[in-house]
Amino acid sequence: MSHIISVLSRLAAANLTVKVSKCCWCFKSFDFLGHHVGNGKLTIPQDKVSQIAHYIMPTNRTSLKSFLGLVIPSIQNSYHN
Repeated sequence: MSHIISVLSRLAAANLTVKVSKCCWCFKSFDFLGHHVGNGKLTIPQDKVSQIAHYIMPTNRTSLKSFLGLVIPSIQNSYHN
């Protein structure tokens, strides 16, 4: 609970407000910006992994761009230095 008070006091000190209806408190895991956050880890959601695994093999430039647009953001956000 002290972490929540600390965060809210820092936000207040910076003249920032929090919209209570958009806040999630005391969750062990949640989805945020296309990633699953939980247990101290940031992972790719299972539905995204299954989409990549079952994607039809690209046969032309347009479908290759579509596939890379699906895969590259997931890889870049999951494996960083």
